[in-house]
Amino acid sequence: MDQLPETIACPYCGNINPYLQDNCIKCKRPLGPIRDVMQGGSPLGNKETIEEPAKPKEPAPTIPELPPRPVEAKTGKFIDTNAFLIRGMGIRANEIAARLFKQLAVRNIQNLKLSFGEIVIELQGNKKDTREYYFAERDLGDGALAIMAIRINPVGTDLYIEWRNYTLPSYAPIEFSWGWFIGGFLIGGIPGILYLLGYLVYRLNYKKPSTSRKSDLEGFQFQENQAFQLSVRAALEEAIDLAGISKSFIQSISKEDTKEQRVI
Repeated sequence: MDQLPETIACPYCGNINPYLQDNCIKCKRPLGPIRDVMQGGSPLGNKETIEEPAKPKEPAPTIPELPPRPVEAKTGKFIDTNAFLIRGMGIRANEIAARLFKQLAVRNIQNLKLSFGEIVIELQGNKKDTREYYFAERDLGDGALAIMAIRINPVGTDLYIEWRNYTLPSYAPIEFSWGWFIGGFLIGGIPGILYLLGYLVYRLNYKKPSTSRKSDLEGFQFQENQAFQLSVRAALEEAIDLAGISKSFIQSISKEDTKEQRVI
């Protein structure tokens, strides 16, 4: 009779366990299927279905220092969201975030601004819920912004990843007012001229507060926001792939109902 091996390696975390150990001492995952494969059989019928441990394809970068997002900054109009769970990878949250920022840098996206802050959701009954996110924002011109909020957070031994796409349309222009013109005419003389010049300066330089922004993006800004969203999502997928994490570890999460939520 062949002598049994003394140890067995966990395919999930790489920990070395006694061969007859039922569950990994470190991550608590079952080791029985691995023993079956080592002994020439598999309860799953195909040993290719056994998940491989995560093996990074390249060394992990360091996470950059990000400026805090201004508290008064508006998050904008909600466009889309998606979330998923990566089983057993909770301890690698900072690594995935660092790889994400590296892949964004490789893409050399123009007018890109990165920060770290919070999303505050107003709930019913004057209640609020707050979560921390990484923010990637791209200037779309005329004061409009495309915003991607990314949450990378451990949930026990698992890793929760979510992205949210928002847009912040440009400021509405100050409309011409005949009242100013008539007022300057009635005043007359040099005071009237100064009055009208003051109005022109006001029109050229003043921007209304964010509550007066337009209701939506205009023209090609729609496509630019979509392209930006896809670029950030691709960078996130590449970050997970470069960490050596198999897609079999990734579990999709149903989209949340956002009808009753207002993000500020």
